[in-house]
Amino acid sequence: MQDEHITEDTLFLACTRPAMVLGVPVEAMALNVMLTGTVFLAANNLAYLSVGVALHFLFRAVVKHDHNAFRVLFMWLETKGRARNRAWWGGSSHSPLPSCVATPARTFPMARASAQRAPLASVAGPLVLKRETLPGSNLPYARHLSDHVVALDNRALMICFKLEGASFETADVRDLNDWHAKLNNAWRNIADERLAIWHHVVRHEDRGYPEGQFASEFAQDLDTAYRARMGATRLFTNDLYVTLILHPGRDVGDKLASFLQRLSTRSRAGLEVDEDAIRLLEDKGRDLLQYLGRYGVRLLGLYDHKGLAFSEPMELLHLVLTGRRQRIPLVRGHLGSAIYTARVIFGREALEIREPGDEKFAGVFGVKEYPATTRPGLWDGLLRSTYAFVATQSFAFLSKASARAVMERKQNLLIKSNDRAASQVQGLDDAIDDLVSNRFVMGEHQFSLLVYGETTKALADNMSAARASLADSGLVVAREDLALEAAFWSQFPGNFARRCRPAAINSRNFAALAPFHTYPAGQATGNHWGPAVALLRTSAKSPFYFNFHVGDLGHTFICGPSGSGKTVVQNFMLAQLEKFNVQRVFIDKDRGAEIFVRASGGTYLTLKNGAPTGFAPFRALDFTPGNVVFLTQLVRKLVTPPDRALTVQEERLISDGIASLEPLAPHQRSLTALRQLLGQRNAEGIGARLERWTRSGPLGWVLDGDADLVGLDSKLLGFDMTDFLDNAEVRTPVMMYLIHRLESLVDGRRLVVDIDEFWKALGDEAFRNLAQDGLKTYRKKNAFMVFGTQSPADVLRSEIAHTILEQCPTKIFLPNPYGQARDYVDGFGLTHEEFRLIREELSPESRRFLVKQGHNSVVVELNLDGLDDALAVLSGRAKTVELLDRVRAQHGDAPATWIPIFHQERRR
Repeated sequence: MQDEHITEDTLFLACTRPAMVLGVPVEAMALNVMLTGTVFLAANNLAYLSVGVALHFLFRAVVKHDHNAFRVLFMWLETKGRARNRAWWGGSSHSPLPSCVATPARTFPMARASAQRAPLASVAGPLVLKRETLPGSNLPYARHLSDHVVALDNRALMICFKLEGASFETADVRDLNDWHAKLNNAWRNIADERLAIWHHVVRHEDRGYPEGQFASEFAQDLDTAYRARMGATRLFTNDLYVTLILHPGRDVGDKLASFLQRLSTRSRAGLEVDEDAIRLLEDKGRDLLQYLGRYGVRLLGLYDHKGLAFSEPMELLHLVLTGRRQRIPLVRGHLGSAIYTARVIFGREALEIREPGDEKFAGVFGVKEYPATTRPGLWDGLLRSTYAFVATQSFAFLSKASARAVMERKQNLLIKSNDRAASQVQGLDDAIDDLVSNRFVMGEHQFSLLVYGETTKALADNMSAARASLADSGLVVAREDLALEAAFWSQFPGNFARRCRPAAINSRNFAALAPFHTYPAGQATGNHWGPAVALLRTSAKSPFYFNFHVGDLGHTFICGPSGSGKTVVQNFMLAQLEKFNVQRVFIDKDRGAEIFVRASGGTYLTLKNGAPTGFAPFRALDFTPGNVVFLTQLVRKLVTPPDRALTVQEERLISDGIASLEPLAPHQRSLTALRQLLGQRNAEGIGARLERWTRSGPLGWVLDGDADLVGLDSKLLGFDMTDFLDNAEVRTPVMMYLIHRLESLVDGRRLVVDIDEFWKALGDEAFRNLAQDGLKTYRKKNAFMVFGTQSPADVLRSEIAHTILEQCPTKIFLPNPYGQARDYVDGFGLTHEEFRLIREELSPESRRFLVKQGHNSVVVELNLDGLDDALAVLSGRAKTVELLDRVRAQHGDAPATWIPIFHQERRR
């Protein structure tokens, strides 16, 4: 079906590790030569040259398993903290409350330091404060310069974005490659050596559920049971963020200026403002908003909540710090101090995060060896993890001159050092050519994965799973130990000095490693009608908050063959809509929804050929101008012969006759009364033609009832029109009257009109007009329509197929093993992968289906297994509908009375 292959890009490994001389990094070899030479000159004894040999073998042992070992060691020396602090906490720690006396309840479990420190809990405050350290420069966030721009202590500026991401699970290879190419172009276009990107994927547990009150006992019981089922499963959601950092230039002059300004108190307080830098960052941010539009990007900033100002950028940083969402108010002091609300204790190879009433453990992986090639979605397996994590990538752009110098220097070192990776020399020639040709830009990249665990055992299990997932991508990772604290702080945007494993890669590699792939999660709150309609589960065990609306447009198309679960999905969603106090109308087929409608306390009319419909338009409608126009059109439809139009005189007679009925009481108005006003003399006149529709005529059962039973007071109305769908003579007048009555509900109240097997009704002109008009105008009147069908081909043959495709932003496709590509792909515009899922992978037994909204689609699950009573109500069968008739005939229409008896009889 798809002939294309996923794009793979060479990752020039020579740029990701230091060049080696006899198994030792060139820098370490230079240090060895310098130390040995110094000792030799000082001692003036050739025997001391053996020091160099010893150091060489020592350095070689150090880097045997990790080329970055010397940088890791340097990071440990920088972050190891005070000995008193480490002894007290069982590891390096920073105090969130420096003015308070801190006494640990216990030492860090994973540390090897002694845990017997209880007597120190009574030590005087000043001594305690001496052993405490502050986060300091690890959280260098000074203040908000505007709603969106944050100043850092080191003259850097920051703006943050949140992304919805792109659904990769249902995308074609062509789409994945196209996204990859455009993302590379985006990084090329915003590239500036003063810019750096931090990208975070935060996977955390989501315990949300759409709230609401239900009027009917059935809907409430169904929601309670479903909520309990969903609550028994841990669901994780993926949050994607991008942060843009504008940092001081890298030339000597800018670095000197940055150093001198950091010495001043005013600079440390973040009070200096570079207007040109702010404008540059805002311009780059606007460009990024355009380039990442496909990913649902949104700029983060300040917002109001209950009269207070809160900061979304600081909430992102707090999420990275603790893995937990929390509102962070805008403070007058240093922002970095405000977000450090939890104590982080760093052990030998794991850390502990302590918060009031909560604690968790974490470990960090860093990149030891990059894969030889990269492709989009290399690490997508992490997005299905059953544990929480924070995946961080940073990419600091290099100027073209700097990037070329890096590659040429690496190339020269490889040649001179006779490195075993000398085969990459030619590859670096190609890379330099691509760089000069602007096919990509270069940058310093670092990746880290922080994995959480509720207990030390859970952390060990989660770390093993994460290592296996990364290994599948060809990545060799190292669990950080000496550089654990540096790796943790390097997650925070702007912390360049804490990056312990930077590697030069190109923008195509970065676009592949950070493709912004995700499983769509929908929107839990803030939708057109408030909270989400329903919570569903994706194939990645993540939540999907389903909503009919995309923006303010809610029209929805549902397609699934018999036995696929379509009726269950339709009726479950209608039941969930009850919490919005919405008026619901269900035009049914084969009485499939009757049990559900009646169980929800609704009104249901079954319309059958030859049986009184309960329709009496002349008795039900007030003689308002609009109703008079409708009654005139209805009578004209009834009496118009098939071979000609009505004459002007016939139309006047009809209008005059209807006007004569206005003074009468409603119970005296009828088609029979109108017939008496249209004359008896002409056997072929309009009076004679109307007589067929009166009570004495063969079609009197259609529109001339003794009373009108179409009550619109119920919040749920059901009509079964199966018998009429193939009876064109009766179908159109019935449709006209039913549609007219329903139009009175389209007055701004929340309204949903759900039509099952609507393609059959599309054969009627009156219904086509309703569907076409409703699709285009209901949005403005706070209403929407749901169209259900078993076959997409039937819909595509309709005259209004284009309108349906255009005006239904939400489409639901259930499994169909017999689906045709010409219908799903060519007709409804699905990707080949979406069609493959519908036809080959999804099965009715899985209770999974595809939801497509806008650019994105996702496979979700509505699993009601075990809720047999609810399923029997949501999906009527011929036998259960017959049972319903018998039970209601004996026990009445009150749901509280007949539902228990119905289930008892059904189980027999």
